[in-house]
Amino acid sequence: MAKEMADLKKKLQLEKIIKDETIKKLEQVMQKRNPEVKDNSKIKLERLQRTNRQLKQQIENHEENVKTIKNNNAKEVEKVHKELDQANSRNTELKNVLTIKETEILELQRRLYSMVSGVSLRN
Repeated sequence: MAKEMADLKKKLQLEKIIKDETIKKLEQVMQKRNPEVKDNSKIKLERLQRTNRQLKQQIENHEENVKTIKNNNAKEVEKVHKELDQANSRNTELKNVLTIKETEILELQRRLYSMVSGVSLRN
């Protein structure tokens, strides 16, 4: 019976060693697999971060383009307003000249009428 007990203890110890070795091997396999998973996760994260940076840069570029377009439009509107003011000024000057010429024509017509009236009275 003692011999059977000793055999059972040896068998139990052997099974425990086999179990420990199996656990050790499984842990090694898992450690080899986990870094791959972590690497894939890191790669995905880096890709997402890179994409995020690119999108942020595109947004900044777009905002700069919008600002440039707004500034250019504001300058163009300012230029057109200035041209319009100049055109209005010229129109006012031309209206004044026209009024003066109309007044001169009326004066000449009045004088001509006076002259014609004076000549017809003399005849």
